[in-house]
Amino acid sequence: MNTLQKPDLVSVVEQYTALKKRGRYFWCLCPLPGHIENTPSFKIDPERQNFHCFGCNTSGDVITFIQKYKGVSFKEALQYLSISIGETYQQNPQELRRRQLINEFKQWCYDRHELLCSFYRNLQDAKDRVRAEEHLEKLAPFYHQENIWLYQIEILETKDEAAKFELYQEIVNGKV
Repeated sequence: MNTLQKPDLVSVVEQYTALKKRGRYFWCLCPLPGHIENTPSFKIDPERQNFHCFGCNTSGDVITFIQKYKGVSFKEALQYLSISIGETYQQNPQELRRRQLINEFKQWCYDRHELLCSFYRNLQDAKDRVRAEEHLEKLAPFYHQENIWLYQIEILETKDEAAKFELYQEIVNGKV
């Protein structure tokens, strides 16, 4: 009997968007065309190998995801995923490592963005609570960081992956 050997859904989806693990599920902003959102509503169950978007109410497996994401037929999705009936899906170890590095970079971008936004919000809150000059002096070092934080946030919110990677290298190498 022929069976369909599908690639891991998490590995496929994280090629297109950064995933955040919460509990046993992975969450992200819906990557499907035509659905724009600000709050993650796209849930992946890695055990069951299926997804559901609570925003656009789309569900399915890895093949359905590729069909919806790429706008292709079932057969074209199988070809894209390099799978066929009765053929075992095997991934090149170099490709797995490349994907792992890309995912780690995407996660770094997400985490850095969250951290900088938190710093910025906290500084704004502290500014609102300043009542005396001595409090203002305590905040002075953070005032100097504010423009740097805003600049980095702006880079992390663009789709320019090269600029994000340049920022990453500068931070990791201690130049920022």
